[in-house]
Amino acid sequence: MRTTEHRRTGRRGRPRLLHAVTALLLALVLANPATALAQSTGDVPAGSEPVSGEQATDAPAAAERLTLSSGHVDLVAVFLEGGDLVVAGKADVDRVATRFDPATTTLQVTDAVRRPAPSAPAYAFLGVPGGAPIHVIPQTFQPDVLWAGWNTESVPRGALAGDALDLTLNSATGPGRVEVYLSGADGPERVFSSHDELPALDVAVPTHAHANWAFTAPGEYELEFQAAATTPSGEPLTSEPVRYTLVVGGGDTTPPTTTTTAPPTTTRPTTTTRPTTTRPTTTRPTTTLPTTGQPTTGQPAPRQPQVPVQQQTPAPQQVQAERCVPTAVTRAAEPGQVEVVSDGHFDYGPVVEGAGLTARVKDDRQGEPVYRDPSSYVFHLDDTARTTPPQGSGYDFLGAGPVWMIPLTQRSGIPWLGWNTQHPSVTSGITGDITMTLENVEGPGKLAVYGQDPFGGVGDRYFGTAEGFPRSTKVPVGRSGVHVHGAWAFTAPGGYAVTFTFSGALNGAQVTARSTLAFHVGPGDPATTRPSAPVVEQAGRTADGRECQVDPRTLASTGLDGSAVAGLAVAAALLIPLGFLLTSLSSLATARTRRR
Repeated sequence: MRTTEHRRTGRRGRPRLLHAVTALLLALVLANPATALAQSTGDVPAGSEPVSGEQATDAPAAAERLTLSSGHVDLVAVFLEGGDLVVAGKADVDRVATRFDPATTTLQVTDAVRRPAPSAPAYAFLGVPGGAPIHVIPQTFQPDVLWAGWNTESVPRGALAGDALDLTLNSATGPGRVEVYLSGADGPERVFSSHDELPALDVAVPTHAHANWAFTAPGEYELEFQAAATTPSGEPLTSEPVRYTLVVGGGDTTPPTTTTTAPPTTTRPTTTTRPTTTRPTTTRPTTTLPTTGQPTTGQPAPRQPQVPVQQQTPAPQQVQAERCVPTAVTRAAEPGQVEVVSDGHFDYGPVVEGAGLTARVKDDRQGEPVYRDPSSYVFHLDDTARTTPPQGSGYDFLGAGPVWMIPLTQRSGIPWLGWNTQHPSVTSGITGDITMTLENVEGPGKLAVYGQDPFGGVGDRYFGTAEGFPRSTKVPVGRSGVHVHGAWAFTAPGGYAVTFTFSGALNGAQVTARSTLAFHVGPGDPATTRPSAPVVEQAGRTADGRECQVDPRTLASTGLDGSAVAGLAVAAALLIPLGFLLTSLSSLATARTRRR
């Protein structure tokens, strides 16, 4: 009798339990629909930064093999996990710097990067006659092909002696030679070779670099890399060797969109050893306070809040609401410390704030990215960046005299500045490309920003004031954005104020951000170089100029933002099948109770 009563109680309790579960799930989903959306789509909600190590995430486990044939790939990425060095890979797949396992990944080097080998003596190390077809992954970004490099930005500063490690190509098998080398004003610099024994590459922590990867015959290649370092206490660390599979040839046959000129007339002899590799400095840059009579300190400027949300005054509710539109608003640069930087990795680009765009500098010097106002930096190019352009190779736009240059790859004592469209707010909010426009250059000389082809000729001309250079470039966005580095060449020493705009489509409307980068080139006090142009941002304004809250086109009556509505859509999609399931379970429980 007791048993029967107990069973009846359990049966009657099931509908109540189902109702409780339903209520709980409803509460969880509706409490934070934006989070539910992010978890279901993989997007990063705005304001969720900072993220760790270039937004690095572990790729989901998959039974099938991953094939990468285009985009940004840090082929050899080094991590420090549990006190051990680990070599893996990173790629901008659905998110920036998604970690991948080389054992289950194939890199496809398509025929889009096939080109004739140069005949210049400086490239004799390739081991093929001039004009022979070879495949070269370029050192500079090109759409729709691989852009391969190496990365130590996931290793914390101070974890390794000297903040440095060695990368070694242990072995390479395949139908032809593999040669990895850097392009520069002085000709090619060899890094890894399958034919000649080169010393291990000394890489600073943190470093992010790209190079040319040449394969002299089509087919399948297998490269084995290994990392080694020493702890601050003197204990040696060596990673497990890791093998990468690359298939060369086939696929897209469209050549890279690069304007190529003749290779430089460099007469460097063939060598079987790599020239000394200059690795990025591991010392922190000197911070200079603004010229207010305060002393200079060796500590870096305090980090500013990461992409603060612009505070706007909502328009008062009226019976017939006035239209609130995004409007360019000029403001003075924020007061505070200006940091003079002479080393490290930086990217300049747009960020969506509110209903418009804002320009930010992404600072990667500490491993985890920090977004700061461009007016808080002066980029200092001292005589470490001074070089002479090669003659007779299409570089006439630089003149015959010395130039000060940010190179294509990260170098010691030179800030490595690029641009990108990879902020999560941009990849999730912008439709189409971003247009980056050089509005104005104030300074004693000309500016030219360009790429190089794999054999030293001038590649893409991105923007500049030198003869033959455009004033704007299109930067794709896509699923994970684009990250680009070019050579920045200044033709005279002194201070420069370089003003850019970023523009694109947000919620069907064109939005624009305007800001100025400050450079100090050559000798002198870089603290005296300050941005002279104001910052222009987007804010909501009515027709008569009053401040208002911009309505993202769809939500005037609900008061919800786009992420909330998208979250509710996901919640609805989840709750419909959940409702069917719970209804079925409830009906089944009721039927079983009736049968008894």
